[in-house]
Amino acid sequence: MNPTPSPKASTLSPNGPQSSDLERLSSDDSAEIIDEKKLHEFLGKLETIMLATRGAPPNVHARPMRIVKVDSQDGIWLVTRLTSPKIAEIERQPNVSIISNEAGRYLSLQGTAEVRKDQQKVEELWNEKWKVWFPNGKADPEISFIVIRPTFAEYWDMSGANFLGYLWRATKAYAQGETPEPSKEGHGVFSKDRH
Repeated sequence: MNPTPSPKASTLSPNGPQSSDLERLSSDDSAEIIDEKKLHEFLGKLETIMLATRGAPPNVHARPMRIVKVDSQDGIWLVTRLTSPKIAEIERQPNVSIISNEAGRYLSLQGTAEVRKDQQKVEELWNEKWKVWFPNGKADPEISFIVIRPTFAEYWDMSGANFLGYLWRATKAYAQGETPEPSKEGHGVFSKDRH
């Protein structure tokens, strides 16, 4: 059984994450303030995310997508069809959200998305499994990428040793009739404003 992340961490300013939110999250919830490199390392452990785009107000559309690549220059790469409704939504409103809950790793991320047609990247990243969606292979004119540059992210890594550490603290607290002490272990907050 995986623990549920603290609800305090979700209480951000109504206008989106601000620098004061980052300070509050790192002190109130014992989150480590992380840099882009550490965020990319965490993202590299994920396979599937939920990408949320803004449709016609007030609708938000979310769908599962597989991460194709994470790199320090551009950020998160996803592949999609050029005629997919999400492309029009991103072109209209490029601010997107990503949520993930995978194998004890939890992520909430906000970023700016861009749609790219890039044949060189198709050649570099092509996966034969994509033929299900792109029957013409690498030459399929529908292949396009969504590239997301993170602006704010928070994660909880409750996998492996981090989970065992939490389990130890929780068991000890339970035996003493207390709540577990917060730990920076496995809890990180990233803000583009800070880097």
